[in-house]
Amino acid sequence: MIQPHPRARQVPVEGGSGTYPTGAIQFCNDWPGLFVRGDDALALLYELRAVLQELRHVSPKAHLGWRTTEVMRTIENDVLLKADSNKSGNA
Repeated sequence: MIQPHPRARQVPVEGGSGTYPTGAIQFCNDWPGLFVRGDDALALLYELRAVLQELRHVSPKAHLGWRTTEVMRTIENDVLLKADSNKSGNA
C-alpha cells in the first residue's frame, strides 16, 4: 500500500483518485491547472531531460526556465518513488 508522501498535498477524493487521467483540473472557482499522474510525471521528466541535453548540444549554456526546472525538481524529489520509501513496515 502506498503511504501518503509527507510533502505531497493530500486531496480527499472519496474512493481515491482511481484512474483520473493526466489533464486539466479545476478546483472550485480557481484557474484551471494541470494534473499529471505519477507515471506520466516520470515520462515527462525523462523527456525534459532529453530536450535539455539536445539544447546543450546546440548551446552549452542552454537552460530551461525556472518554472520548468522547478517542475523537474518536484518530480525528482516529491513524485518519484524512492526505494523502500513506500513500504508499509510489514517486512
